[in-house]
Amino acid sequence: MSSHSAAGSELGRGFNPFEPGFATDPFAFYARARREAPVCYSPLFDFWFVTGASEIVEITRDPARFSSVHNMTPVIPLAPEAEALLEQGFDVFRTQGLINNDPPTHTRVRALFSQAFTPRRIALLEPMVRAVTDELVDGLVKDGGADMVAQLAYPLPIRVIGDMMGIPRADLPQMKAWTDDFMFLLGGNEPPERRLERVRGILAYGRYCQAMIEERRRSPRDDLTTAMVEARVDGESFTTAEIVQQMVILFVAGHETTTNALGTALFSLLQQSEVWRGLGGDPGLFLAAFEEGVRFHSPVQCEPRTTTTKVELGGASLPEGAKLHLVYAAANRDETVFESPDKFNIRRENPNRHFGFGYGVHFCVGAPLARIEGRIALEVLRARLPNLRLAPDFEPEYDMNLFFRGLKRLPVRWDAP
Repeated sequence: MSSHSAAGSELGRGFNPFEPGFATDPFAFYARARREAPVCYSPLFDFWFVTGASEIVEITRDPARFSSVHNMTPVIPLAPEAEALLEQGFDVFRTQGLINNDPPTHTRVRALFSQAFTPRRIALLEPMVRAVTDELVDGLVKDGGADMVAQLAYPLPIRVIGDMMGIPRADLPQMKAWTDDFMFLLGGNEPPERRLERVRGILAYGRYCQAMIEERRRSPRDDLTTAMVEARVDGESFTTAEIVQQMVILFVAGHETTTNALGTALFSLLQQSEVWRGLGGDPGLFLAAFEEGVRFHSPVQCEPRTTTTKVELGGASLPEGAKLHLVYAAANRDETVFESPDKFNIRRENPNRHFGFGYGVHFCVGAPLARIEGRIALEVLRARLPNLRLAPDFEPEYDMNLFFRGLKRLPVRWDAP
């Protein structure tokens, strides 16, 4: 056994994101793992967690040895009753789509999806994103205080992605509830009866998406759902099951990660009041501040892979079929990539080099949209609430499962007009 493997055997037993308190500061544990065992086995979850940036780059560049096909498999297996229930509808966990796929079939799906998510379509969204942000701030400005997670970081991206997909705003709360069902089944830890309820939610989610797809086939609109229905590569289109899965993933990725990214970025900025005040003089710093928030907090904590053969990686010997979790949150604090990585610094030289939007062929297609939303939200807040500050005695609490991490709330104050 190598020194890394010996260290990893002990270290891996201490890895448990479900433990109370882990979410508050997982980065100290990640730093120890990078030093002692960048590829480390967790007996609790029966997977290897990878914390070193160089190892993560190696994995993401080699889909032949490190497959993404099982990326949508729930970390905690579903009970037979839940599995049987899921088979009654669209199985979003097993349908191969954008996330749980490898080249060359992934190449087809990404090409189809890219037709729906074009740079031009995203660039044209800026006025709409700014209008939604202004509308939300209009409802706050006279109050002198708010929870910026509940009243801005959440409603902004969910309204934007909902409008893009053509989802009526009245349906967004239900869509959010179904999104929670999906996320908790994928990476949460709940009693079997609660997981069964969430499977029922997933089935309802699939039926809702199928109805939207069928309606768009009859009556196309200028939205992402229609674009996915009409997308063609070499004459081939998405199947209904593929579109359902993409709609589920798109809605999750389109709001959950951006909510967490915006909330945590704003939190770090307000912790350094002089930095927040200094943003007003340099428009380019708003995007840099959002990027640094994504790196520093890592709203997407990790992403899975599975080995297709025996592999030597980071001092560890992995068997064929080993489950890996690429801990992007750890790589985002890697000292070999970032100078003073534990410091929130909006003026760092390599702001885009982080792993917050993934890496390689699975780099997030929605990253340009998230960047627009984050930049505009910070611009509008700085312009309209220049003396924005954290509420006195605020102690941050985080929601976290194996994949996502974000603030539960962000109470702030300002001098109301």
